[in-house]
Amino acid sequence: MTAYADTMKLWIDSAKACSQLAIAAMFLPVFFIRELIGVGQEKPLSSAQDESFVSSWIAFILAIVLSHTYQITATKLIATNGKLNVWLFPRAQYWSMLASLVIGLAFFVRGAVHSPLAATSSVDCSHQAPQVRTTNSLTSAPV
Repeated sequence: MTAYADTMKLWIDSAKACSQLAIAAMFLPVFFIRELIGVGQEKPLSSAQDESFVSSWIAFILAIVLSHTYQITATKLIATNGKLNVWLFPRAQYWSMLASLVIGLAFFVRGAVHSPLAATSSVDCSHQAPQVRTTNSLTSAPV
């Protein structure tokens, strides 16, 4: 195997990892809406859905598609030792895939921060820490 093929396989592995991250990240809005905001299983997700969450899903799907097209392109380039007559733009596919993943995460964060239900969720953060009593070890009397 040539050094070119070894290098391309490393890039393919990186694209696979990006695809797996995008697939896992698609569940972030669902987890956020169901678990953190508290929309029950009986209610549809659309009741708490923000356009930012939809945009994040679109960006994640685009990252997955670009990851797979990059893997196909890289495999073809390995088979021909980097000499194809067709312009496939593997660098543009790879960097667009990474940009889509980052944009999807940014849309998720925007949706989480600007969610109307996030502002009205009833999370009680006013608990007090328990008081600790210390004793003097010589006299066993409270200090």
